[in-house]
Formats: sequence, C-alpha cells, structure tokens
Amino acid sequence: MKSIEDDPSVSWRNYQRIRFIKGFYKVRGFVRDLVDQYEKQEEIAHETIDLLLETQLRALKDLSHVLYRLPDDNQIDRKKQRLFDKVLGELWHELDKARDNIRILEVYANEIHHGEDKVEMALSRLDKQILNSARRDLPLQLRRVRRVVEVLVPLFEQILPIYRNNAIVLRTLYFDRESLDALCQPSTIEYFYPIIYNSVGEGYLALIRSLLETRHLSQAQTALKELEAWVNTHPAEKPFFEQAQEAWKNS
Repeated sequence: MKSIEDDPSVSWRNYQRIRFIKGFYKVRGFVRDLVDQYEKQEEIAHETIDLLLETQLRALKDLSHVLYRLPDDNQIDRKKQRLFDKVLGELWHELDKARDNIRILEVYANEIHHGEDKVEMALSRLDKQILNSARRDLPLQLRRVRRVVEVLVPLFEQILPIYRNNAIVLRTLYFDRESLDALCQPSTIEYFYPIIYNSVGEGYLALIRSLLETRHLSQAQTALKELEAWVNTHPAEKPFFEQAQEAWKNS
C-alpha cells in the first residue's frame, strides 16, 4: 500500500514548501547585507538589487501566492498566511521602488543638461527634482525594507508549526541543513525545531520516529546519537531521548 508521501502531487507541494523556506531565509540574508552595505558605503549597484529581485524574490513571491494566498491546508486558520503573502508583496514593491531610484542615481546623476532655451531649462529643473527625490527617498525606502523583513520573519515563524506533522519537511530540513546553517544561527536544527515543535528534543524525537517508520535505520541511529549528545547539555529534554531510545528498541 502506497503512503501519502508517494503521491506525486503531495511530493511536488512538499518540494515547493522546502524551496520556499530555503528561499525565504536566503532573501532575509540578502536584504540584511544590502541595507548594511548601503549604510556603510551610501551606495548600492543597480545590478545587486536587480539580482535580488529577479533571481530570488520574484520566484519567492510567486511561490507564496501558491502556498499561502491559495489554500495550502483547509484545516487551519489562513488569516496569518494571507497576511504574510500580502506583506511579502509589499517587500517586493518597496525593493522595486528602491531599484528604480538606484537606477536613476547610477545612470543620470552626471547627465544634467543646463539648457539654453526655456524648454531645456525646464527639463534641467525637472532632472534636478527627480535626482533630489531619488537621493531623499532611497535611504527611507531601504529602512522600510528592513522593517518589512523584521515583521515578515516572526510572522512566517508563526506559520511554520503547520508543518509539525509533515515528515518530508522535517526530514529535508535535517538532511539539507548545511544549506541553511549559515543563514539560521546557531544551526538549522536549533533554529527550526523549537519553532515547528516546542524544543530541539521534541523535533529530534519526531524525526527519529519518521526515519524508523520509513526504515532509514542507519540515519535514525545517527539522529539518536545526536539527540543523546544534545540532552547531555540540555538535561530537561532527556525524556525525548528516552522515548526515542524506546522507539529504536521496538523498531
């Protein structure tokens, strides 16, 4: 008998979920670096923000519409998910406006023409007004971008517990943790398991049970050893290790 994990539509949706999680935290890192760079150097290359928008955030925004604007799970209240999708769209628009201003400053700052007739003089005044507006608005836009991200991250992390019973998401975060470790300190496991579950220990217990159910015994044994090392420094979570150990014995 095939499990639900063998359903191609379920597998595809889980692939989208994992792709979104990885992409979201990558965008968070990009935005932080972008704003920090501007605050230190007071300039950003147009290609840098264009790369963020077109190769990272555009795909993420479209994927958010699929996962969070449209029904992803009819059993839960979708208010926060729709709000998250809306605010992610606002992040796109703020960055897009900043991109336009960066382009103006990069291309036209040194091309103001001092006209000799009324028409050219009017165009010169307009050029100066546009450039002055870009210089004034850009730092405000980038600060808004950072504030939007500061709101988006905790909002998304209120949504993540919907995946606590999703074994594919749980296992993929574990096996692909190297790709997220640098973005989610101190590590993927210590970052996500307390968000999706209540603690690292509970997350490991769910992982080990899932690995045992799918007969990934060597991986389950490795995870059990990691959990044992964890509870040695976090003794309050020892009951999770005992339950995992019992599951291993009965497998």
